[in-house]
Amino acid sequence: MATTKQIKKPVAKRTSAKRISAKKAAPRVSVKKIENTVNEAIEDVIEDVNEAIEDVREEATSIFAKVKDNFSKTQDNYKQTWLAGLGLIGRSADEVQARYEQMTEERQKFVKELIARGEKVQDDASSRIEESRATLEERLEEAKSRVSKLPTFKNVPDMLKDVSDRLETMSKKMKKAA
Repeated sequence: MATTKQIKKPVAKRTSAKRISAKKAAPRVSVKKIENTVNEAIEDVIEDVNEAIEDVREEATSIFAKVKDNFSKTQDNYKQTWLAGLGLIGRSADEVQARYEQMTEERQKFVKELIARGEKVQDDASSRIEESRATLEERLEEAKSRVSKLPTFKNVPDMLKDVSDRLETMSKKMKKAA
């Protein structure tokens, strides 16, 4: 800042006679010189103010540039955060879809395995039922044949007479042998 020039005024004496002599003794400064000095001082002040304004403008411009840069970085950070969130949602949706498809495939595979196992169990059961039926039919035939060999109620009295006759014959043989 430029320094302002001070104008020194002569000190006035208290007495009028002395005042007059002081006025004569004091150098006369013209109004033009005072105006020039004041104008120079005003120009210096204006120049200082203009320099201060320019300094403030430069500082403000610098601050605004930093604010703009920080704002831009903040916007970028928010945008990246937003995009990361969208990416997370997209990836989650992809994983859910993939797992759903995997589960669907596994379910279909599991159902096919169960169907194949059911067919095998049915075939095994059918063959066992056939074997059991054949065995049962054989046993029924054997039982029928045994039953057919059993005496009928018509032959029972004749068979009893035959058994009785045999017992008597054996009894006679045993008496003779004794």
